[in-house]
Amino acid sequence: MFGTATIADLGDTQVNDQHKNWLEQRGIPSDLAARLGITGATKDGKAWLTIPYRLDGQIVNRKHRRIDEKAHSMDKGGKLCLWNSEALSGAPHEVIITEGEFDALAAMRCGFDRVVSVPNGAPAEACDDPVNANRYSFLWETEKQLSEVGSFILATDADKPGQFLAKDLAAILGAERC
Repeated sequence: MFGTATIADLGDTQVNDQHKNWLEQRGIPSDLAARLGITGATKDGKAWLTIPYRLDGQIVNRKHRRIDEKAHSMDKGGKLCLWNSEALSGAPHEVIITEGEFDALAAMRCGFDRVVSVPNGAPAEACDDPVNANRYSFLWETEKQLSEVGSFILATDADKPGQFLAKDLAAILGAERC
């Protein structure tokens, strides 16, 4: 996969027609993806999308996702945080939290601006103590901004992992705000 690759190591870093078609087949306008910094890359003849994760305006990690199969990786040593954390600025009244970046993009396509995504999807197993679980430590990167949000819509999948994620996020963020 990508591991410690830099943008320069990836070859073509523009969203080409193959990338645009993949996005648009999923109802995601390529201009929306471009506005959020999503780029296309080709490595070893395979087409990937590169999704930047930012904190305070700086890229701190990138997720790389193949478009021909569901394979992805993140930069080695990159910081975990909410994707699109900029949506938390300005103490928004309501924020949608999704299970994946493409779920968030779909919500944005529907007109919702205040949308973030967890970085690693939903957990496979239930968590006894989500507040202290290492798997959710990425939330502390934006703890102040999250504390100022009035309410959250937890838009997770209806499968067991999605239910685990919604339950855990409600425990961490406060069920009364979810």
